[in-house]
Amino acid sequence: MSESPGRVVAASLGLSAFAVAIVAGLAAGASTQDILLRAVVSLFVCVLIGRAIAHVGVRAMDEAAHAYRESNPIDALAPTSDDEATEPARAAPGHRDAEPAPARSAAA
Repeated sequence: MSESPGRVVAASLGLSAFAVAIVAGLAAGASTQDILLRAVVSLFVCVLIGRAIAHVGVRAMDEAAHAYRESNPIDALAPTSDDEATEPARAAPGHRDAEPAPARSAAA
């Protein structure tokens, strides 16, 4: 299943904050209840911050992709003359769709 970038960034940031809050609380010698309360609050706050960061990032990528598509339209790749558009493509020599080579005479 494919996750949206917003969910991935938000979850990563939230779980990282949770882990840091647990380690910091244990290092400070806080009570278990205080550690867990602060870790859960940190998780939710950082998930919201992660969603905002991801939203900005996705928006910037979408705008960059749109600007790229506008400056490089696919129509620029189309043939320029009618002859090129109607002429069939030829297969490379040795390709299975290539025309067979002319037969050699055995007397030569």
